[in-house]
Amino acid sequence: LAPVTLTIHAQNGQVSRTPADELYEKGTTVELLAQANPGYTFTGWEGDLDGTNSRMTLFLDSDKTVTANFKASYQLATETRGPGSVLTTPSSTTFIDGDAVILTANPASGYGFVGWSGDLESTDQQTTLAMNSNKRVIAHFAQLGSLTTWTRGEGTITRSPDKESYFPGESVT
Repeated sequence: LAPVTLTIHAQNGQVSRTPADELYEKGTTVELLAQANPGYTFTGWEGDLDGTNSRMTLFLDSDKTVTANFKASYQLATETRGPGSVLTTPSSTTFIDGDAVILTANPASGYGFVGWSGDLESTDQQTTLAMNSNKRVIAHFAQLGSLTTWTRGEGTITRSPDKESYFPGESVT
C-alpha cells in the first residue's frame, strides 16, 4: 500500500494529531485536536474536514489537507452606576472578533436609564456593540422623581413633557 499524507495548516493555534506520524497507511483514522493560542478562539475546520468541534476524526483514504481556523477573542466587562443591571445577548463575557453584542440596560424599580459610558457612548437603553477589541461599558441609572402641581384660583397648568416621573435636573416647562 502506498502511504498517504496529512497536511495541517494553523495560524494563531496548533493542531495535535494521534497517531502523530509523517506518513500514514491508507485507511488510517487520525484524531485531530485544535488548540487556540491565548487570546484566540477556534472557529472551525476547512479543506478535507469541516465542522466546528475542536476534536475531530479524519479517515485517510487519500492525501488530505486541513486548515484549523482561529479568530481573536475579546473580553466584555459591564458595570453599573446606580441600581440596575445589564443584559448581554448572547449571554457571555468573551466574544469572537466581529461579533455583535446586544446590550440592554434594565433599571431597578424607581430608577431610569441615563446612558452608557466607557467604550460606548449612547443614551439608547438597548444598543449593539461591535466586538473588535476588549471593551468596558458602564450603564448609568438615576432615581426618578415626581412633579406635583397645584392651582389656586382659576386656571390650568400644563406640563411639557407631561410624564409620571422625571430625572433629576430634567427641564419641565
